[in-house]
Amino acid sequence: MNASNAKSNNPIKCIPQKGDWQGGDEILIIMPKPTKRKEYTICFDFGLLGKQTINEITYIDKKVILFRTPPCRIPPSNENIK
Repeated sequence: MNASNAKSNNPIKCIPQKGDWQGGDEILIIMPKPTKRKEYTICFDFGLLGKQTINEITYIDKKVILFRTPPCRIPPSNENIK
C-alpha cells in the first residue's frame, strides 16, 4: 500500500494485509491522525492490466475508512501466490 503522506512518521494501518484473489474482502484503513473529511481516492494498480478505482468508501469515523477489494486482474501463478 502506498500512502502519499510523507510528513507523518506514523504508518497507516491496513487490515487485513492480504486478501482473496477473487476480491470482496472488507478492508479497514486506520489513519494515524484524524482526517478532515476530505475525499479520498483508493485505486488498485494492476500494471499493464490497468487501474481500478474504488467508488464505495465508508467513513466510519475521522480515523477509519472501510471498502471492499476488487478481484485481482493479474492471473494467479505460483510466484504471485507466495
